[in-house]
Amino acid sequence: MRIVVDALSVTNLSGRRVLSGHLEQIACAHQQRHQFYVLVHQGNRDLINTALPNLTWILCPGLTRYWVGRALWQLVGFEPLCARHHIDLVLSPTGALCLGTPRPQIVLAQNPWCFVPAFHYGPLLKLKAALQRRAYRQAQAQAWALFCNSLFLANLYTRDSGLLRKEPLLPNGVDEAIFAAAATSLNWEERSLEVLTVSVMTPHKAIEAVIDALALLHARGIPATLRLVGPWAQLAYRRRIERRVERLGLANVVHLQGHVSDPALHALYAR
Repeated sequence: MRIVVDALSVTNLSGRRVLSGHLEQIACAHQQRHQFYVLVHQGNRDLINTALPNLTWILCPGLTRYWVGRALWQLVGFEPLCARHHIDLVLSPTGALCLGTPRPQIVLAQNPWCFVPAFHYGPLLKLKAALQRRAYRQAQAQAWALFCNSLFLANLYTRDSGLLRKEPLLPNGVDEAIFAAAATSLNWEERSLEVLTVSVMTPHKAIEAVIDALALLHARGIPATLRLVGPWAQLAYRRRIERRVERLGLANVVHLQGHVSDPALHALYAR
């Protein structure tokens, strides 16, 4: 079977890690059965880090870096691409169907952003959220199969659409290298009291809640430290978090590490 994977919307760090993990597992498990064609653009071409004989990377036009451009390109360019490569099945990790093709589709739902009004800042994001919810309802009604990565997200989909899909959950995997690093880590009793948060740091991830939780620990005499690992989507949001840390007297125990290499990340998890 020939399967196209639409990775055009996978632009942030966490999404890339999740999709890369899925691709590597699926492609390795089906080397003798299926050929995968993965769509990327200049903005996320660093996804091209897996060399398997049944994995082909296709670089798409520059306008697909942006959600409006992706939608327009799908309407006119997606089905011709599928026809050229004789695609049998479409795999969409966006929670929505790929537009412009009648081919059967499997949809993976991973992002609850559009269901949370507090994160829709301004008219443009409100419009984007409304369009996403509409697309998610279409996916529930029309997808050959639809998987969610959590029960929380599955319930949001069902509540919004009124439709109940019966596919099992498909949780996000963990990089195997993390387990290898953990094998060399300290015994539990020898470890320091440390909280690790790994994410793209954006307002809708509510990093404030982690800071406030740390303050509660210190108020109860528990001298834990916190490491925030991941890129900051907005400089203003980072400064807001830094001010909160200073106000709560946690400057010496909160470490903002930004983006780190894979080996450094594995070592942090192992701690």
